Amino acid sequence: MHEPCIIHRDIKCGNIFINGNTGEVKIGDFGLSAVIDNSHVAHTVLGTPAFMVPELYDEHYTEVVDIYAFGLCVLELVTMEIPYNECDTAVKIYKKVSPGEKPQAMNKVKDPEVKRLIKKCLAKPRERPSASELITQRPVLPRT
Repeated sequence: MHEPCIIHRDIKCGNIFINGNTGEVKIGDFGLSAVIDNSHVAHTVLGTPAFMVPELYDEHYTEVVDIYAFGLCVLELVTMEIPYNECDTAVKIYKKVSPGEKPQAMNKVKDPEVKRLIKKCLAKPRERPSASELITQRPVLPRT
């Protein structure tokens, strides 16, 4: 996902497409994506508020913003609830996300393995797994 280093910056369930016949998964809508240089740092605030990461608001972030957004997608899939839906404005989401407050939907995740996966993805930037680590670990989500 990140070779060359491409930041999607708008990963959300609405931008993930699954072929119903083959199960093949593809990410779409690269309108906000960017190829970044060797520094792996970007500086523009873009994306869907409920899926934006704390460091994005500081305008200094790397490709692991997509890992955070992936974790929020998993959260949405298992809870059937858009992250931060307890907030009715983008400003309220910002006030929760900026200090690192997790969405209330986290309390609805019952499976410990799924919760652990989401927490890893929502961790501080240096603690998040890379895309290749996630692929290698191949987390299995329970059917609901």
